Amino acid sequence: MGLLGALAAVVWTFGDYGIPSDEPYYNEYGKYVLAYYTSGLEDRRAFDYLPDHNMYLYGGLFDGVAALANRLSPLGEYETRHLLNPLVGILGIVGCWLLGRSLAGPRAAFLAAALLFLTPSYYGHMFNNPKDIPFAVGVVWSLALGTRAMGWLPKVPWRLTLGLGIAMGMALGVRVGGFFLPIYLAVVGLLYLILLAIRERRFAWREARDTVVRFLLPAVAVAYGVMLLLWPWAQQDPFANPWRAITVFSDYPWGGPVLLAGRTVAADNLPWNYLFLYFGAKLPEVVLLGAVAATGLFGFASVEALRGRGRLDRYLPPALLACSIAAPFTYFLVLRPNAYDGIRQFLFLLPLLAAAAAVGFDAVWSWLGARSEFAARLLAVAIVCAGGFQIQRLAVLHPHQYVFYNALVGGTAGAQGRYELDYWGNSLSEAARALAAFVEAEGSPGPFRVQVCGNPISTTYFLPPGLELAREPRSADFFIAYTRFNCHKKLSGREIARIERAGALLSVVKDRRKVRPTS
Repeated sequence: MGLLGALAAVVWTFGDYGIPSDEPYYNEYGKYVLAYYTSGLEDRRAFDYLPDHNMYLYGGLFDGVAALANRLSPLGEYETRHLLNPLVGILGIVGCWLLGRSLAGPRAAFLAAALLFLTPSYYGHMFNNPKDIPFAVGVVWSLALGTRAMGWLPKVPWRLTLGLGIAMGMALGVRVGGFFLPIYLAVVGLLYLILLAIRERRFAWREARDTVVRFLLPAVAVAYGVMLLLWPWAQQDPFANPWRAITVFSDYPWGGPVLLAGRTVAADNLPWNYLFLYFGAKLPEVVLLGAVAATGLFGFASVEALRGRGRLDRYLPPALLACSIAAPFTYFLVLRPNAYDGIRQFLFLLPLLAAAAAVGFDAVWSWLGARSEFAARLLAVAIVCAGGFQIQRLAVLHPHQYVFYNALVGGTAGAQGRYELDYWGNSLSEAARALAAFVEAEGSPGPFRVQVCGNPISTTYFLPPGLELAREPRSADFFIAYTRFNCHKKLSGREIARIERAGALLSVVKDRRKVRPTS
């Protein structure tokens, strides 16, 4: 029933979402990716498209499929993408359910899926983020299958190894950051051998051989093959090009301004606590509480494992999840890579954090139930109430859920001017519709010239005939702008519409006809 409810929400609301600033580029790139394959690998425009944006450094999985879907769909170009994108996001929720089940059983599975669905940063991006959401889906499925494989070491069934390789390859077919996934598996495989050696007082050569030869190497080989199949540029030099992409993204050449706790910092010179502050502010409080419980549980399990208590396969799945969450934060702390748009480049952590929170709540629930049935029921009621509160928050923010901030920073209103809000211009579509309604109600003859601060396509796609882009900004009759970088202050005019959510201003529309130059 929960899955049907999620699908119903997607079908009912997908048309409400705007076109984020980068989506037009991915849309065009997808067309070139599709042309590459349909031309028998002869059409090479995908390698030359927007070289300054490094589009060729991304795999073509989602964008190529979206381009194919647009050839078949009766919907509009972006409407088709905005239906396909959340359907992929729903697969991520299913993967989170599977991960929770692998870790702690059916109750944790339900909680994991519910917590992810109610996480606004995931839900809001799910409708129109063609890179970070498909990548997050590949990551969570890889870890869901990986945690199941941990219970079979050293002799993992070949079907599970194959499925894991395909999932990792599909993650790599979206973003090369998926190269971390085999490393996590190798680290936990090594942990398995170390714990085995501690318990049996010998190094398990046979188990080491089977772990590497029958599991790790085949899974990596399948993943690499799937990645090459889905990534045109990687096919041109299968070994050197993926590594070149890794090095570029590790030190991405953009040093623009980023808001962090009320101060402006450079994207290529971020403080060590950037990720911690953003995740602390963006995660729902219920997920934060569950993650704290999971941290305590993992610490206890680590001590028990080192003491040799309990079955070894009990500890490996949570160790894989813990490694997959801790490694990106450690990577950021040590190498301090370029990051911006809040947690957008790290959205793949959201399903993992939701699963961890679910495991934490499940453990507390079981502990309470063994001591007091009333206390366990009280926890259940609290979790349900927190879920209802999150549903209300999602509804208030619709369709801009990704601008959510929790009560630790004063909510979304408290984040205004302190943290990134509508950094992708999702609200520009609503501003465009507001302008169209204003002009229609006024009944004034057109055409009118419109200046946009943001990606023009994010606005013009929703404007009716008679409202066209201005060739010169100061000659514009109307001005549409989002509030990022104080865009809305760049041109004067009478404010005729404000796009606001939860007390935060996202975009404005201004009438400039009385202030623009007349000549």
